[in-house]
Amino acid sequence: MGYAMMGYVHAASAGRLESFRQRLAADRGQGTVEYVGLILLVSLIVIYQRLRIGQAPVSAVERWAVNVPFSIYLGWITVATIANVTDLLEYWGWNGFGISGPVWAVIMLAVASAVAYLMAQTRRDVAYLLVLVWAFIGIAVKQAGTPLVNISAWVATALVVGCIALAVMARRPAAGLRAA
Repeated sequence: MGYAMMGYVHAASAGRLESFRQRLAADRGQGTVEYVGLILLVSLIVIYQRLRIGQAPVSAVERWAVNVPFSIYLGWITVATIANVTDLLEYWGWNGFGISGPVWAVIMLAVASAVAYLMAQTRRDVAYLLVLVWAFIGIAVKQAGTPLVNISAWVATALVVGCIALAVMARRPAAGLRAA
């Protein structure tokens, strides 16, 4: 099966997978969704690596029909996995080693920002990075009443926007550098 067909099949099944995850949460309780989410994350990472997104040249059709949807989906599942694991730990009553919730939120934003930096440096994947920008803006808006998290989310947003700028600039050949 070609990558394009694999991309179409995967995109078509995304809605059914989300429905399945919601049913699992309702039927089996907290934890099952996180387990399925981790399996999905690992699967997407393997597909992402096999597609060599950001590393191998592809046609415009393949970029928009396969690479961009997989990048967006991987970005979304990355964010969802962090959120779901956080919810699971809270559900289990984990005390966070005595560290407050807002500080843990800042730590998770730092981890996600580090992942964004690595993706920008190794893959130059703007679609993936834009998902993180969207998620960080959502966190900043939702946490407007918690200054530490709010400000940290805006800082993380700015850092990822900077990573996007660097990724875009790294893709383009340097202008004005011609052999004399």
